[in-house]
Amino acid sequence: HPPTKPTMDADKSLDEIVQEERASSATRRGGRVSRGGPGSAGRGASRGGRGAMSARSAVAAGQALRPPRVRTTGPVLRNRTAPPSSAPYFRRNMPAEGSKTIKVAAASAPKTVAGSIAHSTREGESPVVLCRGVDATNQTIKAIAIARSYLAGDNFDLRAQIEFQSRDSPEATITINRIVRPAAELGVEELNVKKDSDPYKVAGALAGRVRDSKRVSIIGLGPDAVFRCVETVAIARRYLSENGLDLTFAPEFFAMQSSDGTELSALRFQVFSSQV
Repeated sequence: HPPTKPTMDADKSLDEIVQEERASSATRRGGRVSRGGPGSAGRGASRGGRGAMSARSAVAAGQALRPPRVRTTGPVLRNRTAPPSSAPYFRRNMPAEGSKTIKVAAASAPKTVAGSIAHSTREGESPVVLCRGVDATNQTIKAIAIARSYLAGDNFDLRAQIEFQSRDSPEATITINRIVRPAAELGVEELNVKKDSDPYKVAGALAGRVRDSKRVSIIGLGPDAVFRCVETVAIARRYLSENGLDLTFAPEFFAMQSSDGTELSALRFQVFSSQV
């Protein structure tokens, strides 16, 4: 049978009828409507082949639109937010509402910050410390180490958990929790971290030992090395999340000797794992 000619609507102008006819012809052919031309709905509006319908036509016909397909492998799409597993420092745990916030700067006095941490934890709070950059982070770690000594007489100890705002951000959030002081542990393996150490490689070594149920601590001498230690723990948290494990740490001062016999004060991070 010959194709039936479309019935013209007397209320439409000639231009509107021509535009509709062009769009209808392109849809029947399964081809593309030219970009920017009359009746165009963008590239690939009728890419699905014969009988395909543009998004605008589907809405007009009262049909539900299918959600766009999302890539689950390969590079993260430009219009998506990277999931926690694809960002090494991605913030996963937001501070509890009402938590006391302590801001630490590069010029902050560690003992003053330590007093604030000790007071909050004695009151049963879990303070959240905010710091930005190498020097502020170094002061924060010193403060936690000092606060641990303040709480030793009360038979309390501290565990800290580090999170960075994002992959390339120097802004860190450290949540501190109080626990009953445990007995000292023996047989702890130590990893030395330098200012030019690759935190990804050290984090891999740390995560491997944790998976093997080994007790590990990492040592940093100087603000840059301490910052690398903090990065290492944050990255290792990501690696171990695939195994259902998470990490906390407890810093303490540690005496070291240089090659010429000079005694130096470093920071040692005792690392603890737990099931999540």
